[in-house]
Amino acid sequence: MIGFGSLVMVASIGAFVLFQAGLYELNHSVTQSDLLQGSGTKAQVSGDEVKGAFNILMVGLDASKVRTDSIIIAHVPASHQSVYLISLPRDTRVNLPGGGSSKINSAFDNGGFKRLQQTISLNYGISVNAAMSIDFDGFKDIVDKVGGVDLNVDETTYSIHHGYKNNDKSDHAAPYKINPQSGVPICSNPHLTFDKNPDQCTLPGVKEMVYPKGPYHFDSYDALDFVRSRDGLVGTDYARQRHQQQFLKALMKKAYSQGLSNPVKLVSLISSLKKAFTFDGLGVSLDDWLFTLKSVGPSSLITIKTNDGQYVAATGPPDGDGAEQALNVDSQLLLKDVRDDKGSEDLVGTFLQSHTDWASTS
Repeated sequence: MIGFGSLVMVASIGAFVLFQAGLYELNHSVTQSDLLQGSGTKAQVSGDEVKGAFNILMVGLDASKVRTDSIIIAHVPASHQSVYLISLPRDTRVNLPGGGSSKINSAFDNGGFKRLQQTISLNYGISVNAAMSIDFDGFKDIVDKVGGVDLNVDETTYSIHHGYKNNDKSDHAAPYKINPQSGVPICSNPHLTFDKNPDQCTLPGVKEMVYPKGPYHFDSYDALDFVRSRDGLVGTDYARQRHQQQFLKALMKKAYSQGLSNPVKLVSLISSLKKAFTFDGLGVSLDDWLFTLKSVGPSSLITIKTNDGQYVAATGPPDGDGAEQALNVDSQLLLKDVRDDKGSEDLVGTFLQSHTDWASTS
């Protein structure tokens, strides 16, 4: 969801910047706001382009519109030929500005972009040069505009949010009773568990939505549900990150197959942007950001799995639910390369040369 902002605001811009009218419309269709409240580091501009490497902090909002389900650092090397999307698991334990520690998503939930940026700077030394929030409702509208998305699902996924009655998928109903403490479905039969018996744990008369392994066509309702799902999957939150990355690329391919890199055809998508994205360029105009990334296309967007997609438990005393995670040594080296990549070396690209399985290939 967050990365789709890179399609509209980055990957499809090459044609748009050739047309001043199109650029004007796009510029005025994205909500711009002081998300970072003056924190972060303003990017340097030379002519019409941002100078050197830079980082954009991207956050996907959940249904409440005040909490985050996804935190991604989009790192662009000095060549401006690639965009590396690095997911930070929301349960990662971090030190908080002012003292104490908690999960990284609590920094955003209790202080917005400003506190999240300060937390990332404190723990990883990474400067943030811009920020973007993505709203779920706007995401659904974008999927509608491209007519849905086809994806080869790599692991059968059972939804705990989306069910239906009377064998009618439009007759929506909650499929499970949810434990308010853990957020995990409760089975009425104590001998069953959701992980092993999802079909036998549903509420009477309700069928959970299942996204089976193999080809699947997602409409906007299913798409939003699928990219939120993590329960019952191998690796839970890491599996959700993987599915988000896969869906992002499938969405971008669908958009390009329809010719949305053509500014005339992209016009039908513009009305979705204001509801979907809010952007803060820290005083650098959106025109300059767009022109800087005019050469980036779908193949230039590289998604990276922190911890190589494996769960790493945090050491030390647990928090309230004991579910805090940690970043392994290689993930910390990756973030160090993001921090230090200021010249022409493309340190993140060099990191991936020795960690080839960390980059998403689908």
